[in-house]
Amino acid sequence: MISVHQFYEHYIYKGFILVNDIYEDDDCRKNCWMWTKATGQDNEVVKYSDLVDLKGLSSNSYAPWEEVWKNFTNMVDQLLTSK
Repeated sequence: MISVHQFYEHYIYKGFILVNDIYEDDDCRKNCWMWTKATGQDNEVVKYSDLVDLKGLSSNSYAPWEEVWKNFTNMVDQLLTSK
């Protein structure tokens, strides 16, 4: 288990967590947007192996924040309405 505070950024939406794990590649910083269902006390702990790359972005490394958030919230809403 890993605290969401160990990631560069984290956001919670309807019981799901979006995290941004910044990494260095070719001497520049890149984003790695991942998500999972929130677990743990106060939804602040995730199992690293449960994190999944956020699909549908123009670029996981360089997508603008508005695209990331819209994609994430739409995906969560679809998951919740399909149950």
